[in-house]
Amino acid sequence: MSRKSNLGAGLEELINWSCRQYAAMGLANIQKVPTPFKIIGQDPRRHCLMVVPDEQSTVDYIGEYQGRPFAMEAKKTENTTRYPLDPWDREQHQREFLQRWNGLKFYLIAFWKLNEFYLLPFDAYQQWHQQAQEGGRKSIPISWFRENASMIREGGRVVLDFLDAV
Repeated sequence: MSRKSNLGAGLEELINWSCRQYAAMGLANIQKVPTPFKIIGQDPRRHCLMVVPDEQSTVDYIGEYQGRPFAMEAKKTENTTRYPLDPWDREQHQREFLQRWNGLKFYLIAFWKLNEFYLLPFDAYQQWHQQAQEGGRKSIPISWFRENASMIREGGRVVLDFLDAV
């Protein structure tokens, strides 16, 4: 199954499907970390008017791979030339969690319109973020990913084989 055959699927669905496939093959046990939400308001017919996160999450995925703790944050961009870093630093709690994580830690970055997926070690992402905070570039060029990051293949042994890039 490729992304093209399932255009309605989002990044999270692709990763969740891959995690189930890894588990079925006995390769890894990686699961989505649920984010608790709360309803802010409802209309008279009890339809939700607004839903917001109830608390800050850690990262998107945690688990175990080859006997080692594994953590991953997934990010998607529609941009075709660069991955924009968060100028408001809303991701600080995720970076702090990964900084403390004693195991494998990654960012999975999806260039959605290009159908390109990359696995980026936490330290590389952190270095880009630090440079941006110090007045440097506020985005990571796609050329940098293509030259330096591990590209994730689709349609091999699993839908989105991110562990092959570890």
